Amino acid sequence: MEQKSMTALVSAFSRAYHCENNKIKVFNDTVAKLLLTQQEYQQISSSMAQGIQFFNPGFVGSNEEALRWIVDNQLSPSPLGRSAFAEQLLEKAVKSGVSQYLIFAAGYDSFAYRQPSWADQLQIFELDHPVMSADKQERIKIFNTSSENL
Repeated sequence: MEQKSMTALVSAFSRAYHCENNKIKVFNDTVAKLLLTQQEYQQISSSMAQGIQFFNPGFVGSNEEALRWIVDNQLSPSPLGRSAFAEQLLEKAVKSGVSQYLIFAAGYDSFAYRQPSWADQLQIFELDHPVMSADKQERIKIFNTSSENL
Protein backbone atom coordinates (compact mmCIF):
# COMPACT_ATOMS: atom_id res chain seq x y z
CA MET A 1 0.00 0.00 0.00
CA GLU A 2 1.21 3.48 -0.80
CA GLN A 3 2.11 5.95 1.94
CA LYS A 4 -0.76 7.54 3.86
CA SER A 5 -1.53 11.22 3.35
CA MET A 6 0.28 13.21 6.03
CA THR A 7 -1.99 16.16 5.29
CA ALA A 8 -5.08 14.07 6.05
CA LEU A 9 -3.50 12.61 9.20
CA VAL A 10 -2.38 15.99 10.56
CA SER A 11 -5.75 17.56 9.73
CA ALA A 12 -7.56 14.79 11.64
CA PHE A 13 -5.07 15.16 14.48
CA SER A 14 -5.63 18.91 14.72
CA ARG A 15 -9.42 18.45 14.81
CA ALA A 16 -9.10 15.72 17.45
CA TYR A 17 -6.66 17.69 19.62
CA HIS A 18 -8.84 20.80 19.46
CA CYS A 19 -11.94 18.79 20.40
CA GLU A 20 -10.22 17.20 23.38
CA ASN A 21 -8.28 20.20 24.68
CA ASN A 22 -10.34 23.34 24.09
CA LYS A 23 -13.28 24.37 26.24
CA ILE A 24 -14.46 26.79 23.56
CA LYS A 25 -14.71 24.86 20.33
CA VAL A 26 -14.46 26.42 16.90
CA PHE A 27 -15.49 23.04 15.52
CA ASN A 28 -16.37 20.00 17.62
CA ASP A 29 -15.21 16.90 15.75
CA THR A 30 -15.88 14.09 18.21
CA VAL A 31 -14.98 11.38 15.68
CA ALA A 32 -11.59 12.60 14.41
CA LYS A 33 -9.52 10.87 17.09
CA LEU A 34 -11.29 7.57 16.43
CA LEU A 35 -10.02 7.69 12.83
CA LEU A 36 -6.40 7.78 14.04
CA THR A 37 -4.47 5.01 15.68
CA GLN A 38 -3.07 5.74 19.12
CA GLN A 39 0.42 5.44 17.61
CA GLU A 40 -0.35 8.01 14.89
CA TYR A 41 -1.81 10.42 17.45
CA GLN A 42 1.28 10.06 19.69
CA GLN A 43 3.75 10.33 16.79
CA ILE A 44 2.15 13.50 15.46
CA SER A 45 1.99 14.98 18.98
CA SER A 46 5.65 14.22 19.57
CA SER A 47 6.86 15.38 16.15
CA MET A 48 5.00 18.65 16.36
CA ALA A 49 6.17 19.43 19.90
CA GLN A 50 9.77 18.63 18.94
CA GLY A 51 9.50 20.97 15.95
CA ILE A 52 8.46 24.01 17.97
CA GLN A 53 11.62 25.96 17.10
CA PHE A 54 10.69 25.81 13.42
CA PHE A 55 7.23 27.19 14.11
CA ASN A 56 8.13 29.59 16.93
CA PRO A 57 11.87 30.33 17.21
CA GLY A 58 12.85 31.14 20.76
CA PHE A 59 9.82 29.38 22.29
CA VAL A 60 10.36 28.41 25.92
CA GLY A 61 8.02 25.93 27.60
CA SER A 62 7.09 22.29 28.06
CA ASN A 63 6.40 19.84 25.24
CA GLU A 64 2.68 20.08 26.05
CA GLU A 65 2.81 23.88 25.84
CA ALA A 66 4.72 23.62 22.57
CA LEU A 67 2.17 21.23 21.12
CA ARG A 68 -0.69 23.43 22.28
CA TRP A 69 0.92 26.49 20.63
CA ILE A 70 1.53 24.65 17.34
CA VAL A 71 -1.98 23.21 17.16
CA ASP A 72 -3.69 26.48 18.08
CA ASN A 73 -1.55 28.69 15.84
CA GLN A 74 -0.40 26.55 12.94
CA LEU A 75 -2.39 23.34 12.51
CA SER A 76 -5.98 24.00 13.54
CA PRO A 77 -7.04 27.37 12.13
CA SER A 78 -7.48 26.28 8.50
CA PRO A 79 -9.13 22.86 8.96
CA LEU A 80 -11.35 24.04 11.83
CA GLY A 81 -12.42 27.23 10.10
CA ARG A 82 -12.99 25.49 6.78
CA SER A 83 -15.05 22.70 8.38
CA ALA A 84 -17.14 25.02 10.54
CA PHE A 85 -17.84 27.34 7.60
CA ALA A 86 -18.69 24.50 5.19
CA GLU A 87 -21.05 22.78 7.62
CA GLN A 88 -22.85 25.99 8.56
CA LEU A 89 -23.48 26.71 4.89
CA LEU A 90 -24.42 23.10 4.24
CA GLU A 91 -27.06 23.25 6.98
CA LYS A 92 -28.59 26.31 5.33
CA ALA A 93 -28.47 24.60 1.93
CA VAL A 94 -30.19 21.47 3.31
CA LYS A 95 -32.95 23.62 4.78
CA SER A 96 -33.35 25.13 1.30
CA GLY A 97 -33.78 21.71 -0.30
CA VAL A 98 -30.29 20.44 -1.11
CA SER A 99 -30.26 16.64 -0.90
CA GLN A 100 -26.69 15.66 -1.82
CA TYR A 101 -23.27 16.59 -0.45
CA LEU A 102 -20.01 15.83 -2.25
CA ILE A 103 -16.82 15.99 -0.21
CA PHE A 104 -13.92 16.23 -2.66
CA ALA A 105 -10.50 15.14 -1.35
CA ALA A 106 -12.33 13.86 1.74
CA GLY A 107 -9.29 12.52 3.56
CA TYR A 108 -10.33 11.64 7.11
CA ASP A 109 -13.32 13.99 7.11
CA SER A 110 -15.82 12.70 9.65
CA PHE A 111 -19.07 14.43 8.66
CA ALA A 112 -20.74 11.23 7.46
CA TYR A 113 -20.00 9.55 10.81
CA ARG A 114 -21.12 12.35 13.13
CA GLN A 115 -23.95 13.49 10.89
CA PRO A 116 -26.18 16.02 12.68
CA SER A 117 -29.95 15.50 12.73
CA TRP A 118 -30.51 18.25 10.15
CA ALA A 119 -28.59 16.10 7.65
CA ASP A 120 -30.47 12.82 8.18
CA GLN A 121 -31.87 12.72 4.65
CA LEU A 122 -28.71 14.01 2.97
CA GLN A 123 -26.90 11.72 0.53
CA ILE A 124 -23.17 12.07 1.22
CA PHE A 125 -20.51 11.21 -1.34
CA GLU A 126 -16.81 11.23 -0.53
CA LEU A 127 -14.19 11.35 -3.26
CA ASP A 128 -10.48 10.85 -2.77
CA HIS A 129 -7.49 8.94 -4.08
CA PRO A 130 -8.30 5.20 -4.10
CA VAL A 131 -5.53 4.44 -1.56
CA MET A 132 -6.86 7.12 0.78
CA SER A 133 -10.43 5.90 0.43
CA ALA A 134 -9.44 2.29 1.10
CA ASP A 135 -7.44 3.29 4.17
CA LYS A 136 -10.37 5.31 5.52
CA GLN A 137 -12.76 2.40 4.97
CA GLU A 138 -10.45 0.12 6.97
CA ARG A 139 -10.37 2.67 9.79
CA ILE A 140 -14.16 2.93 9.74
CA LYS A 141 -14.47 -0.86 10.03
CA ILE A 142 -12.22 -0.80 13.10
CA PHE A 143 -14.10 2.22 14.49
CA ASN A 144 -17.47 0.47 13.98
CA THR A 145 -16.23 -2.76 15.56
CA SER A 146 -14.85 -1.02 18.63
CA SER A 147 -17.97 1.18 18.94
CA GLU A 148 -20.17 -1.92 19.05
CA ASN A 149 -18.13 -3.24 21.97
CA LEU A 150 -18.55 -0.08 24.07
